[in-house]
Amino acid sequence: VLYNNGMGNKEILFNYYIEHFHLDMTWDVIMDRWVDRLAGYMRLMEDTIEVLDELSKKYRLAILTNGDSVSQRGKLNTFPHLDWFEVVMVAGDYPWAKPDVRIFDLLCEKMNVSPSEVVFVGDTIASDIVGAKNAGMRTIWVQRDDKLNSDLPDIRLNRLSELLSVL
Repeated sequence: VLYNNGMGNKEILFNYYIEHFHLDMTWDVIMDRWVDRLAGYMRLMEDTIEVLDELSKKYRLAILTNGDSVSQRGKLNTFPHLDWFEVVMVAGDYPWAKPDVRIFDLLCEKMNVSPSEVVFVGDTIASDIVGAKNAGMRTIWVQRDDKLNSDLPDIRLNRLSELLSVL
């Protein structure tokens, strides 16, 4: 509950761990370790590089990610092709996060496009798809959890590579 799919307050979360597990350290020490080690555990979806390489030749790309700025930027900096993205936005840098429509509006403003011109691809219904739909964008959901089901996205994919055939 405290982690909240990465959206929870890390200070509260790490202080809970300190108290619950009787750790002899402060939350900021745990945060530093979290940031240092997080990138080593990350794995891109299968075919991510190939798909984004193809898309970058035809479309303007952007990233909008939730989470605190330090850990999200640490993760993003491990990606070898950030130059494919015209705009990279980490919600932790702003007063709102997905699914708040204002963060999607700001993305559109930064790209100088209207929401109706955007196809938002996401893997989370609650933050990605709900937020983008409410902002007036078309949505594509890359369904990573077979147990979830939703009719909300405009298109549902099982694999990221399917994106190339639908765009």
